[in-house]
Amino acid sequence: MDHWDGLLHSHKGTLTVVGMAKNVGKTVTLNSLIDFFSRRGWTVGVTSVGRDGERYDALTQLRKPAITLQPGTFLATADLVLGNQKPVQLLRYTGMRTPMGEVALFQVKETADVVVAGPSKNHELRKVVELFLADLKVRCVLIDGAFDRQSAVDPAVSGKVILASGATLSRNMEEVIALTKCRVEQLTLAPCPAPLKKMIENSGARILLFDGENIREVSLPTALLRKTAWREIFREQPSDLFIKGAVGNELAEALLENRGPCRVIVPDGSKVFIDAFLWKRLAAQEIFFQALHPICLLAVTINPTYPGGKGYDPDELLEKMGSALHPLPVLDVMQGKKYQREFR
Repeated sequence: MDHWDGLLHSHKGTLTVVGMAKNVGKTVTLNSLIDFFSRRGWTVGVTSVGRDGERYDALTQLRKPAITLQPGTFLATADLVLGNQKPVQLLRYTGMRTPMGEVALFQVKETADVVVAGPSKNHELRKVVELFLADLKVRCVLIDGAFDRQSAVDPAVSGKVILASGATLSRNMEEVIALTKCRVEQLTLAPCPAPLKKMIENSGARILLFDGENIREVSLPTALLRKTAWREIFREQPSDLFIKGAVGNELAEALLENRGPCRVIVPDGSKVFIDAFLWKRLAAQEIFFQALHPICLLAVTINPTYPGGKGYDPDELLEKMGSALHPLPVLDVMQGKKYQREFR
């Protein structure tokens, strides 16, 4: 049985593959998904956030796996990155501009390795998804999410997400697992209570403070504040806090020093950029995060090798990562293996 069968046998809609860093096997995962869908005769549309599919890594100059598209696949990418590739037929332009040209829709006529450079703005990415699903009637849209741009996992863009992790995160396997577990927890935040969600959606403020029935809007041009600014806000001792935007270590440190608020609500888990050490300390002090719009994380894929070929024992990494993340599915795409928990 194909290792994707149980997860994607009836999949329709949008699926994003995002990596925790470079060289964690995101492109290999993407190719595996393209192959899985193509073998079932499903129509697929592919795009990306940022650029991917180059022959060599821009930083390490090591050779990278190509993005391989099958005949009939639709593609949304900047026109200049394709050049005059004959296997690809231009269908239409979208009017979306990027540094690498205008994003256009293409269809692949024969198996081809391509560079994909889609739109970087969320509203444009949503438009591309709409063009794929509504106009071209594709069954599945695959988004290649750049490791430094988490916007593609926003639930407003993507229905489901696959996270790619691997040895390149650390030379210590336990640290690789800890970092991955932290990111999984952040991406899979529980939904906030319905009454709070309704109040938040009725407000246009970037920051909301809740204290029982009382709500206060904080009028600021940004939610990316320094620790001292957060300390000042927390002087009111709110029980709950909503932040519309990205949150990072400055907020985490202020929460720890202030010992609260106990609940922080963000639009979705892709907005959380708090390191694993601080994330663990927040949980220990019972300061928890919730999301207005939860993310559906479908699985984690692992790459046991570093750039250059060395790395961890693949079976050991699969076993330990699978055990740490259970019941979330964990797959080694290169080996075609999926973690199976043994019951004793």
